[in-house]
Amino acid sequence: MSNVERFKLFLEEKNLYMEEFNPESGVTFFRVEQSLENGGDITLLIAFNDMFVEAFATNYIKVDNPLRKERILELINDLNTEFRFVKFYLAENSINVQSTNFNGEVFSPVDAFECLIAVLRAADEAYPKFMRALWG
Repeated sequence: MSNVERFKLFLEEKNLYMEEFNPESGVTFFRVEQSLENGGDITLLIAFNDMFVEAFATNYIKVDNPLRKERILELINDLNTEFRFVKFYLAENSINVQSTNFNGEVFSPVDAFECLIAVLRAADEAYPKFMRALWG
């Protein structure tokens, strides 16, 4: 059974729904929209490779004001020091969050899902800090 099939089975057992995509690149990923407790909405993605799983939060925060970009980059550096397994980055004026989980010899869908939850928690925890940096 493939890692993707194991993850789908895990989602079914937990009665969770994520939209599955299999683009031409051959990397299967799952997506779900999520509201944060601290405000805002994000798109959570989890992608599968033979050796690792990558979890992302996209559509997190837009940085449209170039005058705030330096402040945001400083905050990203601080957060990347604070969070050990989750990284924030700025791409195309959008803040994203990423975490990678290496599978080792045995793939664990629970570990893969926990990687996604770590991204969600970090995004939720950092949201007020980004709002203060953008509007403060």
